[in-house]
Amino acid sequence: MILALQWPFTVAWIGIVVAGLALETVALVRKQRGDTASEHVWALLRKSVVIWFLAAGLFAWLIVHLLGFGIVDGWITSW
Repeated sequence: MILALQWPFTVAWIGIVVAGLALETVALVRKQRGDTASEHVWALLRKSVVIWFLAAGLFAWLIVHLLGFGIVDGWITSW
């Protein structure tokens, strides 16, 4: 089954990725502390152990969701 993409959403997702890359590029060029995405993530993960578990759950879901090619979605919709 080939997934039919809708071009307005495709353009919007490309715009989001390009904006994120542009923001990270500016942060890297500035050479100041506390402005890159990784520094924000590290600061957030230092707040609490609970945030570590939430982040681990989010990344596990993201990996299964993106690399599962719709298998998990099929399981959920067949309930």
